[in-house]
Amino acid sequence: MSVVALGTSSGSPTVFRNSSGFALRLGGRVYLFDCGEGTQRQFLNCNVKPSHIDSIFISHMHGDHVFGLPAMVLHRVMAKAQQKENSTSSNPNRKTKNESLQDRIRIYGPPGLFNYLAMSLQLAKVSMKNKGLDIEVFELLGGRQPVEPYQNAEIERFDSLGIRYTPIEAIDGVWTIDSGENPKVGRGKGSMIEVATAEDLDELSMVNVNKKYKDPHDPKSENYDEYESAESRERRSEYWKSYKLLNDQQGAHRPISIKAAEVNHVNGVQTFGFAVTEKSPPPPIDPDKCRELGVAPGKKMTALKLGENVFSDDGETVVTPEQVLKPGKRGRKIVYIGDNRFVSKEMKKLTEKADLVIHEATNTDDMARTSYRRGHSTPLGAVKLATECNTKMLLLTHFSNRQTSEVEIYKSVYNQTFWHSRLKKIVCARDFMVIDIPLGGFVI
Repeated sequence: MSVVALGTSSGSPTVFRNSSGFALRLGGRVYLFDCGEGTQRQFLNCNVKPSHIDSIFISHMHGDHVFGLPAMVLHRVMAKAQQKENSTSSNPNRKTKNESLQDRIRIYGPPGLFNYLAMSLQLAKVSMKNKGLDIEVFELLGGRQPVEPYQNAEIERFDSLGIRYTPIEAIDGVWTIDSGENPKVGRGKGSMIEVATAEDLDELSMVNVNKKYKDPHDPKSENYDEYESAESRERRSEYWKSYKLLNDQQGAHRPISIKAAEVNHVNGVQTFGFAVTEKSPPPPIDPDKCRELGVAPGKKMTALKLGENVFSDDGETVVTPEQVLKPGKRGRKIVYIGDNRFVSKEMKKLTEKADLVIHEATNTDDMARTSYRRGHSTPLGAVKLATECNTKMLLLTHFSNRQTSEVEIYKSVYNQTFWHSRLKKIVCARDFMVIDIPLGGFVI
């Protein structure tokens, strides 16, 4: 897990700072937070591929956070169309430059986001249909700010574009974008790992799926007892598919929870913060304990790491994860908070115990009143929030290039010696800065 700063300026870009944008890299996927003007170009100067973007999160509809979105989407549409053309006009087995392109983009943000993106693309005479890229816009509805008529999604008007629209309603002031709960993962009939449930242990035990059968096409299998029935072969095939999917939960496809809550920016502009929480990785296993209980190294150990019961190698006893697992590491958590003068209690709760909080600090502390009036924060306000929420690291961004010089921002931050002693690190972001979050998160 790493965070890459693509833009750290407020309002308008400078020579050294672009408009707002941060990329979260996790398991081969990229999650983009805000997409100011010029974000597409920023990807050319860092080790992040726009083809890996899975989701885009827009904090609010101010231009320095959203004007780069149509260009980014258009870039992906053209790249996907080119990939599709190459695959049909040449050898389909030949690897293409853009073979790693995601087949979808999910875009999340406030009311009006769908109309803004759809109108921009329609005026540019762009259609998403038959391009091989699935684009869906999710608007977060039900907030404290009133929704103006022009913000209501005009789905029928832009139907020809091929962009899907889905509203998400808040529950107790929190929007759940991704619960992190894959319905196919877990115990029970129809799950990826149903072989380990109590009712199926006899029928689909690991002893059965590992059993060796005669194969008429393999002379070396003559010493085995019997041929495998078609039903058994299908059952084994489904199990190993399930095992592969189950194994993916350890790495690139580890579930993450994504939630949003409102923050107070300026009247009439609904603004959000987003919290991304990684599911805790599988705890380490004690191989010596496994051997004592009759489980040899192999796929059964992986199933135990992922919380499933297995049979011992002799098929006589059931070994449970509790018997062999050591204490595990917690999942990592990052929080991205859009422009604000203060956060809601819901956002504050989502921020608790985060490894990294990305928070704006538009002006220095001596401009606190001016900053508040304009809907922004200072370093001290951000530091207080991070400290109250027991944050490990605070990354400050969104620096004004008109009222405040970069030198003054740094002085304002690093004069806060008291707060430095209570946080692991306070950092002023710069474009292309990369922060790696280690497995298990930061430890103070």
